Amino acid sequence: MTDVFDVLAADHFEIAQMLRQLQTSTGQQSEGAAANGPSRQELVDNLIIDASKHETAEKLQFWPAVRLRVRDGDRIARCAISQQGHVLDLLAQLDMIKASGPEFSKLLDTFVSASLEHIAFEEEQVWPVLRRVLSPADSQNLGEKLIDAKKTAPMKPIQSTAKLRAR
Repeated sequence: MTDVFDVLAADHFEIAQMLRQLQTSTGQQSEGAAANGPSRQELVDNLIIDASKHETAEKLQFWPAVRLRVRDGDRIARCAISQQGHVLDLLAQLDMIKASGPEFSKLLDTFVSASLEHIAFEEEQVWPVLRRVLSPADSQNLGEKLIDAKKTAPMKPIQSTAKLRAR
């Protein structure tokens, strides 16, 4: 079994690593695979899949747990879901343009900034308070639920997911 914070930390690490790779990739890598790694378009496609699955799993499992278990959890979850909605909107926009397009780099910068802000919010604001209220067994159970949710989550941001509303 895997602890919820380990699952989320691994996802955040993978996503941050992809973001760094994208930021350092060049337009010449946009169309075909580079000699030393995936093309920029392949990186974007992988990022879209991983981030979409991660955000959906959080929406289905993590944020409901925060709402139920954390003092002021509803407000915290609404804030995070609003951030996620913005990230997913940007992700959907990235999915609609070519990595070689002129607007890609600016949109990527916006996406990177929003993603890192959301990750920091989770790790610095949410995780510490949730850690205090979850037993080790609850933490393991929630981690397993996140893993299961990612297995069936959509591989692309869909309109209804991208337009998340904080309820």
